[in-house]
Amino acid sequence: MQIKLFSCNAERNRINKRPYIQNEYCLNGSLRKETSVKDLVIGIERDNFIPYKYNYMYISEFQRWYFINDIISVRNNYWEIHASVDVLYSFMGDIYSSEAIVEKVESINENLYLNDGSFVMDTRKYNEILEFPNGLNNNGEYVLICAGGV
Repeated sequence: MQIKLFSCNAERNRINKRPYIQNEYCLNGSLRKETSVKDLVIGIERDNFIPYKYNYMYISEFQRWYFINDIISVRNNYWEIHASVDVLYSFMGDIYSSEAIVEKVESINENLYLNDGSFVMDTRKYNEILEFPNGLNNNGEYVLICAGGV
């Protein structure tokens, strides 16, 4: 099967990682014994392979993107890649085309009309009375007094 390795510096919870994917490296590999499509182990045999350069991969046969969790040297020029599926990027089209009713927002600045019970206001009263130590002079200074509430 064809495997494409990449380096990706996007956050794991970002849906669209396309702008953050770079350094494509194509190779052929095989499944190592029985493995899951979700959490897989792939064996590759390659000369001059530099494992620390890659942390992301795509397998077209499975139509899925994977986070590379570990690359283990088994013997000379034989490597095992341990990876787990990136559900967000693999199914980005389905996620973006789905319809949803939002019950909770990440930031209160997004939509204050959506009352999900998580926005709590502090209603404690705070009063402070300051006295002028030298009184007021006759230079036309003003003092603003704000009073309100109950």
